[in-house]
Amino acid sequence: MGGVFHSVGHITHYAMVPGTYEHNWGAEIWLTGGVLLLIMIIMYASSVRNVRWTKFENFWYTHHLFALYYVMAIFHGIGPNRGITGFWKWIVGPFGLYLLERLTREIRGGKPVGVVSVTHMLSKDPVKGSTTKILVLNLEKTGPLASHRDGQYLFLKCPFISNIQWHPFTISSAPGNKTVTVHIQNAGPGTWTDRLQEYLRAMAPRDNHTHYKITHGQGPDQVAQYMGPDGQHIICWDGPYGAPTQHRGEYETGMIVGAGIGCTPLRATMQSIIHHRWRRAVGSAYPDTVYLVWVVRWSSLNAYRFMCRTIKEVAHDIYDMAQIPLQRRASGASLGGRMPLQGKRCEIHIYVTSKPKQMPANADAILGTILASRAPKDQTRLWGPPQDSFANQVLQVPALRDAQQRQWVSWDNTNLSMYSCEALRTQMRTQKGAVQASSRVQATQAITYDINGEKFTVRPGDGGNIEQMTKIRNTPQPFNEYDLFQRLWNVEEGTMIGPRAANAPLCDECSIIMHNGRPKWDRHFNHMKEQHRGSRMGVMYCGPKIIAQQLLDKSAEHTDFKSKTVFDLHKENF
Repeated sequence: MGGVFHSVGHITHYAMVPGTYEHNWGAEIWLTGGVLLLIMIIMYASSVRNVRWTKFENFWYTHHLFALYYVMAIFHGIGPNRGITGFWKWIVGPFGLYLLERLTREIRGGKPVGVVSVTHMLSKDPVKGSTTKILVLNLEKTGPLASHRDGQYLFLKCPFISNIQWHPFTISSAPGNKTVTVHIQNAGPGTWTDRLQEYLRAMAPRDNHTHYKITHGQGPDQVAQYMGPDGQHIICWDGPYGAPTQHRGEYETGMIVGAGIGCTPLRATMQSIIHHRWRRAVGSAYPDTVYLVWVVRWSSLNAYRFMCRTIKEVAHDIYDMAQIPLQRRASGASLGGRMPLQGKRCEIHIYVTSKPKQMPANADAILGTILASRAPKDQTRLWGPPQDSFANQVLQVPALRDAQQRQWVSWDNTNLSMYSCEALRTQMRTQKGAVQASSRVQATQAITYDINGEKFTVRPGDGGNIEQMTKIRNTPQPFNEYDLFQRLWNVEEGTMIGPRAANAPLCDECSIIMHNGRPKWDRHFNHMKEQHRGSRMGVMYCGPKIIAQQLLDKSAEHTDFKSKTVFDLHKENF
């Protein structure tokens, strides 16, 4: 509006005293002014939400016109009887900082990162009928990425597409994972995300276009791929950068909220707390009590199916850890020492909003197709890759009888919890010495390991190929992804999902509660205030702006400085 009023003022003034313009500025002022006005119109027109979300490249390129804008502004006041304006004094500092930041990004971001695996997910919106594509990248954990924190984001560049376009994406995996995971939603045909997905699909093996490794041989090993078929780096990165969820380690009690695509930092934080912090912490894990809130539109459930796998994996680990004292009592073993869930509590609330009163005609067909797809090959296509899917698959351990013979062991994280994976790995490595590098040699006998009452049997393989591990679980999985998705698809207020998909708490330390409708924030804040009076609690959020404002209001409303009950909000909204 300022530009419009400025232009109208010039035109009006020229109509009144045209000689002033000819004497002081000449015709150049109309040229530079017209260019300035045109740049502002283009930049503002490409800033509207629909353009930014559907045609990001248009937004990206047009906003680089700001450089031309500042050049025109410097020369805008020059005339026959006037020297150069003083406008340059106001922009030289900020513009210099901008150039320094871009130069730093190019230097730091010029380093490629190895792509470990690629997963392509496809879903159908039951209301709009549109198709949503999700690309899941597992990247090597290298450089600053090796020390990233919960829910931080990074910039990615694909030189094959463009050498100047950098796009931000949240790191959706825990810092304790072996790889860095990024979930990328395809923004539509012709966009940067669409071209990236097609570029990576061209590297897929002939027999698998859904979930595959991108590796190459380096001596006896297979390592992550850096170079694409065009001879350029596949992916370059810059980061990581800060995010609200990185503050979760500052509080003993926290509420972490994710809505829309903001579920990715929630996913990373869930994995970090349950899979890593609670399992390894001695004393307080920060947080010891966590309230995890996922807000999702019913029509988007199909697109965010990967969250069902994440919640299942988290629930599986909590349930697994909760059984340890029960198994010790059953076996007559001592309960001495630290229990994994001692003093811990987790509540997972899932709010499904905008569920139609009358289901669309294709809703039952979509649900039926998903529930019928139970083949092993369908698991990753439906639910996304398991945590560290390829990173955990192969482990080399000495055989019992002969230290010169080796076993290669692999297992499927879909059916084995991360807690048991780590315990199994530790026992394997401590049995008959540390892991040693060697060529693949066939094992001479089956070996059975007992991990907290669960028996795992490694069987001899076929002439040195990767061995397969079978397991005998005393503790069944509490539920699977299909159970959870079906409950959410037909959500009813206040229902829970527990062992064997019963409508009950998962265990004493964890409840998973589903809600039909928008969050009732007063209910959550009142509960936290009653249970943790006198504590400073963190509220971390990523998602749409409207929920950010609600959480800001409720955090202020329920903070009581007299009782030292304080809610600190850390938010990132879009």
